[in-house]
Amino acid sequence: MLSASGLTKSYAGVKVVNSASVEVASGEIHALVGENGAGKSTMLRMIAGLVRPDAGTITVAEQEIGGRGTPHSLKAGVAMVTQEMAAIPSRSVIENVYLGVRTKPVGTARANFGARYEQLCAETGIWLNPGARVFTLSQADRQQLEILRALAARPRVLLLDEPTTAMSFDQSARFAELIGELARQGVAVLWVSHDLTEVRSNAQRVTVMRDGSVVGGGAAEEFTESDLIQLMVGYEVAAGYPRPDVVPAGAASALQVRDLRCYPGSPSLSVTVAAGEIVGCAGLVGAGRSSFGRALYGARPPAGGQIKVGDGSWFTPKSTRQAAAAGIAMVPEDRRTQGLVLNRSVAENLLLPSLDRITRLGVVERGRARSLASAWVRQANVRPPDPSRPVASLSGGNQQKVLVKMRLATEPKLVIFDEPTRGVSIDAKVELHRVVVEMAGRGMGVILISSELDEVLGLSHRVLVFRNGSIVRDLDAEQATRQAVMSAAFGLEGETGSDER
Repeated sequence: MLSASGLTKSYAGVKVVNSASVEVASGEIHALVGENGAGKSTMLRMIAGLVRPDAGTITVAEQEIGGRGTPHSLKAGVAMVTQEMAAIPSRSVIENVYLGVRTKPVGTARANFGARYEQLCAETGIWLNPGARVFTLSQADRQQLEILRALAARPRVLLLDEPTTAMSFDQSARFAELIGELARQGVAVLWVSHDLTEVRSNAQRVTVMRDGSVVGGGAAEEFTESDLIQLMVGYEVAAGYPRPDVVPAGAASALQVRDLRCYPGSPSLSVTVAAGEIVGCAGLVGAGRSSFGRALYGARPPAGGQIKVGDGSWFTPKSTRQAAAAGIAMVPEDRRTQGLVLNRSVAENLLLPSLDRITRLGVVERGRARSLASAWVRQANVRPPDPSRPVASLSGGNQQKVLVKMRLATEPKLVIFDEPTRGVSIDAKVELHRVVVEMAGRGMGVILISSELDEVLGLSHRVLVFRNGSIVRDLDAEQATRQAVMSAAFGLEGETGSDER
């Protein structure tokens, strides 16, 4: 159904895709894996018509479509779920879903779209308020919108670029069922994912890319996760999670939370985090984990309650400036819209929260700024190591490294990580896990919010399980099993038997 042969693409003389090829049969789920910067997303964007290849051919059902633009690819039956949200924020959900889709007669277009939208939601099991403006949606709902947009085109070839990064474990499972049903109907699926468990569970075949080239592939069942990782990075990567140090008895408090209400009408939350302790936050999407983090940081000022950082005074966080001054740093869940200034350089982003260290009488000392930015780029292992490079030009994993370093450079007492490894590669994920553990080892309190349950279980001293805005379980490391956490998340607290971590 899909054949991409010898695709090549260069930017500023650097080949990001080098004579790469992939084929996907009708009814096949084919995984495309590789590190950040390996060329996977560029491959998909060339097939979708978003990027013109420098060389190579693309055919759908033996019809050549390469290099003719998105409308031609859509007409040939190619649809794509992008990693970075492409919806128009000021328009409604239904307007975005059917943007560019024509219907006749014109006079009944709105009614026709309404009926088609209801049918699409019924078929996919995804329901979003059709009249809601996109800017009001959560990150998870925006990802669901991208899926609806792609499936509204009734594609023959479906391209998926990290479609589950904003989903909880239950949403990911339902999405996998949906993609399996589409494949059974004959849709050819090319799925880019960094979740190798997801790859091996859902794909029939896999193609591995490294440094813009295809370096291996075959039947997914023939590869272990270790095999795939070694092909992706070119060397063996240690498996597992770095274990944090034991929190000493009587450790000082990094954070105290007293009767915090994240929004009007929400339950009150009371939590303590010790210095050097990693507290994981688990639960379904919408359970209140991110709202809790944003309320602590003043990004969404709480409706009531107080917090205390270290040995400071009690206060209600009304702004991010106030929270930062008290010693709180936050790595937000969406690096592109909440964390980075994309049209500015790596150096400017890194230094933004630390201007007091490079200014004198309100004037930036440029030599000091360059020296500090270069040192931080090296420490964070940003690739390429060029502080003057626009941060938008970096891969997702390297953007995340910049974001984490710029927040931690302020040397906070408490760090809130919200989905810190979403959409990053295996080696970047390993580095970020090491950073989380190192921060705790230096005596910082850490709140880790993640939809990757294994990540929460692997790194945390304690796990808080959220449901409907409340903390329904507080589990220590021994109690925090997959079954215990998922049972609490789904409201089945009585079914919390032990299992493998």
